[in-house]
Amino acid sequence: MPTNTFFNLPIEKREKIINAAKSEFVEYSFHDASINKIIKSAGISRGSFYMYFENKEDLFLYILDGYREEVLAEIVKGVNGEKCDIFQMAIYIYDYVTSKDFNEEMYDFIIKTLHKVDVTLLNYFFKLDCREVKISSARKYTDLSNIVFANDEELLNILKDKDDIFIVKVNILEKNKNKDLLKYINNMKKLLNNYREYNDGIEILINKFESEFEESEELKILKKQYKSIVENSIKSNNLDEATSMITEYETMFSKDNDILNMKGIIAMHNGNFKEAELLFKEATLLEVNYNTMFNIAYLKESIGEINEATSFYKKIIYNCEDKDIMFDSQQRLKFLNR
Repeated sequence: MPTNTFFNLPIEKREKIINAAKSEFVEYSFHDASINKIIKSAGISRGSFYMYFENKEDLFLYILDGYREEVLAEIVKGVNGEKCDIFQMAIYIYDYVTSKDFNEEMYDFIIKTLHKVDVTLLNYFFKLDCREVKISSARKYTDLSNIVFANDEELLNILKDKDDIFIVKVNILEKNKNKDLLKYINNMKKLLNNYREYNDGIEILINKFESEFEESEELKILKKQYKSIVENSIKSNNLDEATSMITEYETMFSKDNDILNMKGIIAMHNGNFKEAELLFKEATLLEVNYNTMFNIAYLKESIGEINEATSFYKKIIYNCEDKDIMFDSQQRLKFLNR
């Protein structure tokens, strides 16, 4: 892109430089065009040239951008503010560039220079994303609603703009959220990690979704089934598998009393009693229940604090209505009173 120094020149001087460059490029092609001839024709010094442009490529691409701006302006004017589908847009563009209204000077420049430009420059050109040309000015007049893609991946593959890709990914997840609730929440969380700049927006979506299904029996059943699998892994001593599943659960849902208890049990299995105690205390802050109380009692028993363990087991036996937890507490108390 030209420097501000160039844009601060009087318009007549700018046009003289650009016209000199166009003539040189058309006559000799991009590669053979001479900066010396351009500056001589434009009446400027070589030092001034490099104050205006980075190099010959910079000047060449600026001219192309100008022509493209002209084409886009004609397209927008031609569709007269009305939306048309992408195929009608393509036909309009073709009709325009082959009509007598098409700028002959532009035609000569494109035909006589572009086909001689090597792949390196073309790649450089396209990576500029049309530089300052706003393709959206034409896109907003194009109706894409009837375009059908074979699958979602095909659509994502043709998108270049990060915002567009993000919006499409969110829509894909939203479309499938009722098929697999846990997968939806998990994938949304992953999307959040990949697009940190949209954190607030994704959090709103997830919170809205979680609140919708907070009282859903379907979600409760899914959570219960998931936790049951984790418990079975712990009972089978597959602690790594259980830990991995807990980590995945926590990426989908907020802190959970049952999960904190399971983490505490795993910590005890690994001999990390301090960590286990902290996890059981955290679980108690979320919800006071006899399952957590039993785990605390067993922890106290394991670290030799027998009086405290006994006290907890007795509280459970006298007050708990869950027969399984009460039976386990009675068995532990009998063991301690041998």
